[in-house]
Amino acid sequence: MPGIRRKLGSIARTIHGRVRPRPLVLCYHRVAELERDPQLLAVHPERFDRHMEILSRQTTAVPLHALVPMSSENPASGRAVAVTFDDGYADNLETAKPILERHGIPATVFVVAGMVGSREEFWWDELERLLLCVAPPFQTLGLAIGGRALEWNWTRGGMEGTDPGSHDGWTIVDPHDPSPAHGLYRELVARIRVASPDDQTAAIAALRSWVGSDGVGRSTHRVMGFDDLERLADGGLVSVGSHGLRHLRFANLTPADRRHQMTESRRLLEEITGGTVDEFAYPFGAPIDLPEDDSTELRAAGYRLACANFEATVGPGTNRFRLPRFLVRDWSREEFAHRLGQWFGHHE
Repeated sequence: MPGIRRKLGSIARTIHGRVRPRPLVLCYHRVAELERDPQLLAVHPERFDRHMEILSRQTTAVPLHALVPMSSENPASGRAVAVTFDDGYADNLETAKPILERHGIPATVFVVAGMVGSREEFWWDELERLLLCVAPPFQTLGLAIGGRALEWNWTRGGMEGTDPGSHDGWTIVDPHDPSPAHGLYRELVARIRVASPDDQTAAIAALRSWVGSDGVGRSTHRVMGFDDLERLADGGLVSVGSHGLRHLRFANLTPADRRHQMTESRRLLEEITGGTVDEFAYPFGAPIDLPEDDSTELRAAGYRLACANFEATVGPGTNRFRLPRFLVRDWSREEFAHRLGQWFGHHE
């Protein structure tokens, strides 16, 4: 009989999910109009406005903490949605916040604390700038990543007519690389993503030297400064959370390094904003990028919840330190509404 009971319980949960949707968390990164967006991080401002219009009319938009935990003390249920942003790009303040205010949508912006006020770009943006914005130099590139010496023989032979700037619409999900520079970009994204902090820094420094760049980022890819972060938190509609001190894969870090990322990022963000920072989002955040279980470390660092990046709705049994989120792309009003409907029916 236990097998029959389990089967009936599964059917009941499925029927209940169809009748009564469960809350969900959305994950954005940027609200901007870009010439190229190989990582698919940006949503056009007009489309973001349409997304927020749909949320304001068809859902109950709530702060992230209102979904945790799902219990009698928290009334948020059904078609409740929490909006989040990762990384801390300046356009979260300049473009996204006015749209959020117009529609009355609360949001949490998870900020990489160590990047606040930096003139540099995030490493994936700098890779794009160094490899995909200009024709590469015709000379050998050597990098050391993960204890391996890597070399690309970047000679002129066969390179004519492969200026990467002529393929601005290319993204990382495209199956083919239109130039060797795109292939190198794809390979280095995969390698640097899982590299140690020292290897990440060394690889980007070597690429700058190879291209002849001073490391100063583009205004279009600027991260928030100290004053920006204060303005972001003004008014209380937008909350600031931590995305770590650096954008590092937590599965690669020692417990001591994880604690440092958690505690120092929180301390710095609270010092800048003058408010409480008790919400965290893992950089990258897919299950493969997460440590086995560091909820004790998060609690000790002062956090009450943490977001990951895998798709599921939020229910009573959801781990508050592994909150699932649905990644939003640059979709039309119709596509966003369609996916929203699908997500409300998506259970663990």
